[in-house]
Amino acid sequence: MSEKAFVSSGNVVTLTCPKCSKSKTADVSKYMDHATEVKIRAKCSCGNTLRVTLDRRKFYRKITNLPGIYISEKEGTRGQITVKDLSMGGLKFKVNMKPAFSVNDKLLLEFHLDNKSRSMIREWVIVRNIVDLEIGTKFVSFDPGGSTEQNIQFYLLE
Repeated sequence: MSEKAFVSSGNVVTLTCPKCSKSKTADVSKYMDHATEVKIRAKCSCGNTLRVTLDRRKFYRKITNLPGIYISEKEGTRGQITVKDLSMGGLKFKVNMKPAFSVNDKLLLEFHLDNKSRSMIREWVIVRNIVDLEIGTKFVSFDPGGSTEQNIQFYLLE
């Protein structure tokens, strides 16, 4: 089984052995331009072999299960969504039926975070990919220092 390891700035990853809990850092610069998923193997000093999938995303992504809605800018259509993951750059959501929008369409998303204050997120996104009923998006922009950006930052740290 392969563990995920987040690549930090400087193209460095921290590998932790599940057997003895020893950690070491490794430079993974040579893998950063690969177009496909990258899996590496590393051998720990205890003799255990680690299999790691490199997470090369620009932003940390938190797994969620948040209900909400979308409104299409072009068509004006609406639908229910479930936000499956969230980052500072965008999010992935799932719809119940084949979407009435396409890649590069602009959508307004509304949902509440599951934090103490149930923060409302209401942001425009651009559709980046559609795989079956799962939609990958990118935030259009945040109001610098605005409440949405702050709410998402704090939520990702919880």
